Amino acid sequence: TGMKDTVKKSIATELEKELFNKNFNVYYLGMSNIEFGLDSDIKMYGNNIEERVRRLGELARILTDAGLIFITAIDEADDFDIETLKLLNEPNDIIVVSVGENNLNRYRADLELKGTEDSAAAVKKVIGLLKDKEVILEYYL
Repeated sequence: TGMKDTVKKSIATELEKELFNKNFNVYYLGMSNIEFGLDSDIKMYGNNIEERVRRLGELARILTDAGLIFITAIDEADDFDIETLKLLNEPNDIIVVSVGENNLNRYRADLELKGTEDSAAAVKKVIGLLKDKEVILEYYL
């Protein structure tokens, strides 16, 4: 997560590519893809962020239950969004990476990136976190 104009999407796509190339089951789906697919009916009812987050959480649970590492990039997520995603994805964990400034007050991101790193350096940090959290057990550099 992070503010709208950060490099979080490029970090997410590079992370997916790196993990995929190392034979991990991984899938990145950007929020814009979700908006024009799963959430296309929401436009009829206005901008309902709570419903968008709920649908994202349900999708995350389905994909993580299937054994995938699911990656997405969310603009300006707040504590309520993160708590909702955590609850919906149980018993699987979510890992929050913040790029630049964020809207989190009570909840602390698992990794905070300044947003000034290049994507490759940021991806290395995220992969290190995934190893520490035992999401990935082996990784060959």
